[in-house]
Amino acid sequence: MTSPARLQLVQALYQMDMTALDAEELINEFSEREDSDLNEIERESFEALLRGVVEHLSEVDSKLGSALAEGWRAERIDRTMRAILRAGLYEILFSRLIPASKTIGEYREIAGSFFSPKQTRLVPGVLERVAREAGRYE
Repeated sequence: MTSPARLQLVQALYQMDMTALDAEELINEFSEREDSDLNEIERESFEALLRGVVEHLSEVDSKLGSALAEGWRAERIDRTMRAILRAGLYEILFSRLIPASKTIGEYREIAGSFFSPKQTRLVPGVLERVAREAGRYE
């Protein structure tokens, strides 16, 4: 089952990509939502993950660019898919709370909520490649 904090993280990263809002503005906006189903621990996890992705965005995007097939750029990827990949890459590279294989599974599941099975294959492909390069693939 996908963590509600991760799903909300992807939504926030998508919104950040579409608007000029920064991490703190998004944290405030998401915490004021009546439909938020995050408990206190999940909310704190969401906030830490969002701040982390934003803090390391240039490194995350660099890894994303190098993990894509030749001729592909991160800017060409659908914004939702890019948000999923950014979130997953951040967790693999900078957050070591859970094994990389579990992180990959979580983001594959999230991608399945938005994309066809064929499109979803990009997620484990990119995340596994980066995890292996970082020595984090179990």
